[in-house]
Amino acid sequence: MSSKLLEKYQCTFQRPYHWIPCENDFNLVPETILTSWKERLFVARLENKAQRIQDLLKDTKNDWEATLFALLARNFGLNVNGDAFFYVARSMDFSIVRKNSSNPFRLEALFLGQAGLLSCDKEDPYLSKLREEYRFLSNKFGIQPLEERIQFTRLRPMNFPTIRWVQLAQLYSNHLGLLAKIMNEFPRFDFSWITKIEVSSFWETHYSFNKNLIKGKSKYLRTCSN
Repeated sequence: MSSKLLEKYQCTFQRPYHWIPCENDFNLVPETILTSWKERLFVARLENKAQRIQDLLKDTKNDWEATLFALLARNFGLNVNGDAFFYVARSMDFSIVRKNSSNPFRLEALFLGQAGLLSCDKEDPYLSKLREEYRFLSNKFGIQPLEERIQFTRLRPMNFPTIRWVQLAQLYSNHLGLLAKIMNEFPRFDFSWITKIEVSSFWETHYSFNKNLIKGKSKYLRTCSN
């Protein structure tokens, strides 16, 4: 290795970290090359996302609503639980969601039970009702809780997986034909109705089955909170 190249390597990788090692070299790259490179990265990212949707659409036998449900579940899980939420959504046929969409409590039991969130040690009347409902659903549709590691750590209480599943249950109970409604909003992108999903009374004062709200009641829980 030439001494000049070694010197450049040491200068690049042994200096204090700021953003990326080559940040000070960006101004040495012609603008046309840099712009072309960033555009290619953007297109590649879109292509990867489109391919994942196509693969999922194939798995759901071209059921766009089922595909949307799985992708929404992933996003409701956020970065911490996104993959786990996705696998839980894919562990049950979307026809089960369709058949029970008129009953928000039943959807809540279905989602929380399938995610394995009803197996906590605490005894609570509302929790007992959810468990009983999920046992009925699991026997009727032949489903079992998915043993995915859903985390509560590194999350604000408003983003606990219990809250996110309940929000998703309420969303589908209020808007089963969600894809059609979203398409009708295009291109205005006015989705303020999503942030006004009202949850059941238990979740107005609870973040999970073990924790109560520290502050007063909140009538609405934002479905896209960060």
